[in-house]
Amino acid sequence: MKNKVSILYIFLDEEDSKSFIEYLEKTNTLCINIKPKQTKDIEIVDKINITEKKDNTSYVLLNTFIQSLKEYTNNSVLISGYYHYSQVGKGIIQFLPCYLSNYNKGCLMIGRLAASFDCDDDETDKWVKEIFKWLKKNSKKVYRISTNHNICSDFAEPRTIALESASAFYNGTNGHYFTLVKDIFCIAK
Repeated sequence: MKNKVSILYIFLDEEDSKSFIEYLEKTNTLCINIKPKQTKDIEIVDKINITEKKDNTSYVLLNTFIQSLKEYTNNSVLISGYYHYSQVGKGIIQFLPCYLSNYNKGCLMIGRLAASFDCDDDETDKWVKEIFKWLKKNSKKVYRISTNHNICSDFAEPRTIALESASAFYNGTNGHYFTLVKDIFCIAK
């Protein structure tokens, strides 16, 4: 069996996450914190906190019309006393959130949405495209910038977007930039 993989890199802040989660609710999609736990309790998220990355929190977006919450929970695996949940498959998009950079103070580190599913799964393919289309429609493209020379690239970063609120704040003013890795800065336009 072959898998299809779709990836979108994203910058969003807490304000953007509210509108994103509101949109997800309209598509029968839950945002779930999948940090390993000692119980099978699922934590459905209604707000994503953008903080310094300390606990390696990651999320999945689960379309409950494609895979029920019960089915998803039943597929968890118990390893060393902690329940682990799938981050790929039918009706699932992995979501690694943005976080405040700990080495470039005042900057926001890139996040990622990624889906990996069977090529014959038309339902998941259609849903992933719908989610990515909404995000792209409500965002700006991201460009690298030289902070020393105040020069902006003519070419947008591939598959990389920034939602409106994050774009407005991390615009290069007062040292607030998007960052891909240490010392690579970007702005949206």
